[in-house]
Amino acid sequence: MENNVQTEESIDLGKLMQILNDRRKTVGTIVGGCTALALIVSLVLPKTYESTTLVQTSSAGKSLGGSAAMAAMLGGGSSGIELNFIELMKSRTVLEPIIDQMEWEDEKKKPQAKDFAKKFLKIENTKQTHLITVTATGKSPEEAQMISQSVVDNFLAMQTDKAKQTQSTLIKFLDERITETKQEAEEARTKFAEY
Repeated sequence: MENNVQTEESIDLGKLMQILNDRRKTVGTIVGGCTALALIVSLVLPKTYESTTLVQTSSAGKSLGGSAAMAAMLGGGSSGIELNFIELMKSRTVLEPIIDQMEWEDEKKKPQAKDFAKKFLKIENTKQTHLITVTATGKSPEEAQMISQSVVDNFLAMQTDKAKQTQSTLIKFLDERITETKQEAEEARTKFAEY
């Protein structure tokens, strides 16, 4: 029985080399054909490069107001908020500066934000966390890096502007309420003094 196992497991390399040597024309043709095909494919296919940027949105999710906060409380959870962020990253506000910055062969072929996002970007939420992965493709490594980093930078700038606007509106409202409350307190003090 041990002899059977030994013969099944052993490979005669001398015999294998002899078979390859006898059929060297066939083997050479197959290897040469595969090598030529690989060279042709590598020269014909356009070069594309990818760059990935990771952004954490948990702090931005805490400052959400109104409908997003309601959606989170009603069971939308963070995944719904993250999907909103992904859609914002594909918006014209974020993508148009990038499209304008890139060089196009023909200005008429310049894509719209929606088409640009489909062709050059892959944005996804990492396993339902507060992390969003932005993967961009480009003709060069520099272009791919510029696209992915610019998407994140433009998105963060948009979120910062939105937060500033919300805060300035809130401060303005509170200042008006303080002024009105002071006036009401002065009127009440005057009426009380007259009484």
